[in-house]
Amino acid sequence: MNIPGLPPIDAPHSIWGMDSKYRDGYAQSKYQLALQYRPQRICEIGVYSGIAARCFLAASPSADYLGIDNKEAESSQGISIVEEAYQGLLDLGYHARLLVIDSQQLTELPGQFDFIHVDGNHAPQCAQHDVEIAWKSLTDNGVLLVDDCHNMQVVVGVAAALNPLTDLLNWSYYDEGVGTMVIHKNPRVR
Repeated sequence: MNIPGLPPIDAPHSIWGMDSKYRDGYAQSKYQLALQYRPQRICEIGVYSGIAARCFLAASPSADYLGIDNKEAESSQGISIVEEAYQGLLDLGYHARLLVIDSQQLTELPGQFDFIHVDGNHAPQCAQHDVEIAWKSLTDNGVLLVDDCHNMQVVVGVAAALNPLTDLLNWSYYDEGVGTMVIHKNPRVR
């Protein structure tokens, strides 16, 4: 796997934020999804160490990227990683911005995006909120990725957010370790 700026597979857990057995599959799936959809405007809720951001931007290097993170995960672990990840994106020459705020305080995302990655707080009400604001900011043919759907708390939040909107979601599930749900804004046709 040759993704610029990606830490070594055997880097500490605090860098990857996941067990080593999932790392290769996670990075490959994020890269392949961005390669498939070629997004031009990416938003990510929950940046942490910027692994997904690096994968997305390596596949679509001309995209504009907005990362939103409240730095809660790093402060609870006593590390500083979000700003470092952001600086790494800039050092690689990517068009990136970082918004340090709790996504739960937002009523909408700042703009429209064709590719949104939700990887924030896993509590059902938080996942629901993040998916709701992401869906409102997703372009008509956009793609929403929700991480950690192996966690039923996240799935409950996703369902609560999207169930009132439609019963014809065009979605798929990637079991690369953390469980990524990929949801297309354009509904399936019966």
